[in-house]
Amino acid sequence: PHQHQETMAKQQRQRRRTPLMLCLMLCIRMSLLQMTQAQDVQLSDNFYCGATWPDAAKNCHRHCPSGENSECSDLGIGWQCFQFTGCYVAPVEVEDEEEEEDFVSN
Repeated sequence: PHQHQETMAKQQRQRRRTPLMLCLMLCIRMSLLQMTQAQDVQLSDNFYCGATWPDAAKNCHRHCPSGENSECSDLGIGWQCFQFTGCYVAPVEVEDEEEEEDFVSN
């Protein structure tokens, strides 16, 4: 009887751990996916023009991928290209031409 109780207690502990392990595995998987997607973002994707850094970060006026202030000079006197603005270039969606052709032909 004592051995049976130990076995039952062990099974109950394992059942409690299973959802926790699944949750942990899911969290790790999602983190890895986000890291993979984040690698597609280039550092220069967040270079933006502004009169000041807060202005560039708040308004995302114009992307200046080279990081050169000359890309911003026509926007105003003293405008510069700032990095780490939090602004990012929108990803370009590539349409599949075959899908479009199928849609048009039907």
